[in-house]
Amino acid sequence: MNKYIEQDLQKQQKQQPQQIPVGMITERDVVNRIAIDPSNVYVSVRELISKPLITIFENSSLMDAIHSMQPKNIRRLVVTDYSSKCVINIA
Repeated sequence: MNKYIEQDLQKQQKQQPQQIPVGMITERDVVNRIAIDPSNVYVSVRELISKPLITIFENSSLMDAIHSMQPKNIRRLVVTDYSSKCVINIA
């Protein structure tokens, strides 16, 4: 794992340890929404997020990740530990 991503995740976990991921928002989601109407910058993130959040355990195999992503036609998985804490997101 990229050390900068790992450091950023550790920093986020220290700052917000009680937060539980509920959805995913991507740069493409934001850009597409603003392209439709620039006033959408004031729209709540809740209206843009992809949910339900599809997760996979950190010790799962790459094949498990592929089997989770392909049938749902998704490009991102959130990786969690067994306490359901977000570890990283696979893009």
